[in-house]
Amino acid sequence: MAVAAGDLPAARSAYEASLTISTCLAALDPSNAQWRNDLQWVRQRLDDLGE
Repeated sequence: MAVAAGDLPAARSAYEASLTISTCLAALDPSNAQWRNDLQWVRQRLDDLGE
């Protein structure tokens, strides 16, 4: 929603929080395809925001 509203700093903050959670979950169970997919998705969103 923050991206749609044009609030890129808020979007980055939310994606970074999601990255932390997704990274922890994927590390807990590397065989969990959904968690690996979620991690990749959030990495892509952060990449889309650029630097």
